[in-house]
Amino acid sequence: MKELSKETQQKILQVAANILRMHGEVVGNRVCQDWSGEESDSPESLLTENELSDISYNYELVNSNGYDYDPGYHWMHDEMIASFAIAQAIESMIED
Repeated sequence: MKELSKETQQKILQVAANILRMHGEVVGNRVCQDWSGEESDSPESLLTENELSDISYNYELVNSNGYDYDPGYHWMHDEMIASFAIAQAIESMIED
């Protein structure tokens, strides 16, 4: 296999982030899909409550200008928000 430059890898990650954002928008227009994978791989199993809350807060800043944010509830079981959070993490990796 040919080795890809760091710049090419970053472009690929940006495309992946864009795909995830499009996915999040599409699934947001239908009944949202809850996590259906292995429980041990679920966001609730991998992330702390603080991390889940921060992710939900960031999502709601974009989705509703923060209006729908509920500090006592997170939405990472929902594939729309999971897609958003993954896209945001990828974009953060690109910036680093």
